[in-house]
Amino acid sequence: MPVTSPPTITALPTPPTTADPSTFATRADAFLAALPTLQSETNAVASNVYANATDAATNATTASAAATTAAASATATLWVSGTTYSTVGTRVISPANGCIYRRLIAGAGTTDPSADGTNWALVDIDMPMVIVTGTSVTAVAGTCYVLTNVAATTVTAPPSPTAGQRFRVVPANGLTTNVINWNSAKHENISDATTTLDLLLTYEPRFISAGFGWKVL
Repeated sequence: MPVTSPPTITALPTPPTTADPSTFATRADAFLAALPTLQSETNAVASNVYANATDAATNATTASAAATTAAASATATLWVSGTTYSTVGTRVISPANGCIYRRLIAGAGTTDPSADGTNWALVDIDMPMVIVTGTSVTAVAGTCYVLTNVAATTVTAPPSPTAGQRFRVVPANGLTTNVINWNSAKHENISDATTTLDLLLTYEPRFISAGFGWKVL
């Protein structure tokens, strides 16, 4: 959102002084009567500053991710089915989702990198980012979710996950009540339904196996 100007704080009336006894009572009454307005206007300015700072931080994260993605894209070519990729580490762009993948094992194949976790790994920094403004979202593997809603948000893990899949969650709404719902899968080998998120941390769950479940990196 654009930067919004802070609301105006009304100047306080002239304070009372013992040097002018004849106006002391009148000025004191006026000064004290103005204090509640000063408090509400100061709170409004503080809220404005916080909103602008939060927006600036989100924009900085977006710009950084875009710059990194652009740099990675400069060394990646579009994946072509059946092509032999003889160098481990070769980067390609998946035609299926536009993300960049890194070759793990030299060879060829006809399965798009986005569906071939044996031979290809998603380049982590290239996770497309989704700004979440609601109270719930179901994650898609390989996607970064930035939580900005004023109320707590529940991020539900991808259904029927496969080994190596991962997603990312970035709390950006200043709350300690956001949660990840593990969608009936285990988490750290425990059958807990949800995990509450720390507002200062970024979470990147990776699915290990049905027996272990999700591992948070």
